[in-house]
Amino acid sequence: MLKLFTIALPATSGKKLIHSSKLFSYINSDFANWGLDRTENKTSKMNVDVLEMDKDATFKELFLNPDKMWMTQEQILYFVKNHKNKLRQEGWANFFLLKKDDVFFVARVDVHSGGSLKVLVYQFVHADVWYAEYRHRLVVPQLADTLTLSPFDPSDFKITYQGVKYKLVKE
Repeated sequence: MLKLFTIALPATSGKKLIHSSKLFSYINSDFANWGLDRTENKTSKMNVDVLEMDKDATFKELFLNPDKMWMTQEQILYFVKNHKNKLRQEGWANFFLLKKDDVFFVARVDVHSGGSLKVLVYQFVHADVWYAEYRHRLVVPQLADTLTLSPFDPSDFKITYQGVKYKLVKE
């Protein structure tokens, strides 16, 4: 996966759901059919990463650690409404992992010409392979192992230990 962006999301109430949103011109009826029409828990502020596929994969291969990679529907709605420009355009897939009880689902958001939005939901066990050549994107909570440190100049750091001054140097 190629990391494209990191976006900060605010805390959410858990009350806004995709199936009743006016944001989309089309909403797959499976949001209601599969019980994704119930309010969710409140969330805290968090960062999410927008990733682009660089190899063909199924949902299970894309979301290797699903317990740490899912978002609530209200977080997805906030992202789509406020950061639509970070989504893959021209009708290509943008994937968000959802969880209801202990079952995972994948919401697919497509941005079509003119900016209209369409959302579908798939069961996580859906076995189709998604092709990297289309540069599909995933939006997932930022995981600790995806954080990167900014380069720094060691001369900026000086340490004093027991009255002796030390300076960091590159080897």
